Amino acid sequence: MNAGARLARRAALPLTGITLALVGIGAGLALAAGVPVIDLVYLVFVVACGVTGGLVVRQRPANPVGALLLGSAACFAALEACGRAARWLEGPPAVTLGWPQTWLWVPANALLAAVPVFFPDGQAGARWRWPLAAFASLGVVTALLNALRPGPDTQLGVPGRPNPVGVPGLAPLADAFATVFTLGTGLVLVAAGVGLVAGLIRSGAGRWSG
Repeated sequence: MNAGARLARRAALPLTGITLALVGIGAGLALAAGVPVIDLVYLVFVVACGVTGGLVVRQRPANPVGALLLGSAACFAALEACGRAARWLEGPPAVTLGWPQTWLWVPANALLAAVPVFFPDGQAGARWRWPLAAFASLGVVTALLNALRPGPDTQLGVPGRPNPVGVPGLAPLADAFATVFTLGTGLVLVAAGVGLVAGLIRSGAGRWSG
């Protein structure tokens, strides 16, 4: 096991713990603010991704599936905790905590969409090389543009608090890239899912024919 794998294995449980703590903070603040429990159901899936990802990283640190699941969960959890905390504060602290919501949704969704590409053995295959590179580049640009998008935060509804680093006039471009990224995320998820199912069918057919 190389040094990177050993480091990943040691960091798996602490990172999982931090992710779960952020989910708990976000959920607690939301419930205290009167948010209905039904609106927080998606956090169950965040917890599931975080725990599963942490266990995979711990047991199979060389397999990127674990890092993708845990990374996605961590982004969703941080977005939730920061956004909920921002609603309880005023002034610069609220604006600062609201800002990560403008862009953290990008890596959260991108990492999750890439999971079926590498599932189950951690190998993406040569045909995914350029699509993944293009998708990653699109994600980086989308996150950057949305981090600089002017206007109030809208992810968790922090009203009237403008982006502290917003660039005037950038909103249309940021929105356009957000739309393209969302479509690209769905495309990657569907294509990878179809490929995964097809591979399982071929594998099953091969076993039966043998």
